[in-house]
Amino acid sequence: MDRSHRLEFGVERVLDNKSNLEGTAFFDTTLNRGVGLLSTPITAFSGAAGDSFIDVANQQGAARGMRLVYTRRLSRMWTASGGFSFGRGQRLASGDISQPSEIFESGFFQTAAFQVDADLGTGTNIRTVLRFSPNATARPIAGW
Repeated sequence: MDRSHRLEFGVERVLDNKSNLEGTAFFDTTLNRGVGLLSTPITAFSGAAGDSFIDVANQQGAARGMRLVYTRRLSRMWTASGGFSFGRGQRLASGDISQPSEIFESGFFQTAAFQVDADLGTGTNIRTVLRFSPNATARPIAGW
């Protein structure tokens, strides 16, 4: 359950010598992936008490969506990027939860992200990423 595979299709357009635009569609190819609620092996639970925990481990943890990123080189040292992504994934269920298998529900996500990179020229790179998401999902966009 600790593996995830993501398939992405993207197009990048160079706008000028200092900026580019990238659009990507992605989807996870691993279904029935747990989201890491248990730190104990699932075999540690047996009988009726463990049945509800098995349902938690078999949640559909796949995310699907699209991402659009604009990158601009500000100088030889500084680069800035901004992007927006949206899609479908899992989120914590709202309301009362009577069974562990009801902890997550399918939902839409949207995330805005900003990144600033500095290349100090001595082999040292500094990167800061800020992500904003009004409704966090259990497995939002990774890789950016």
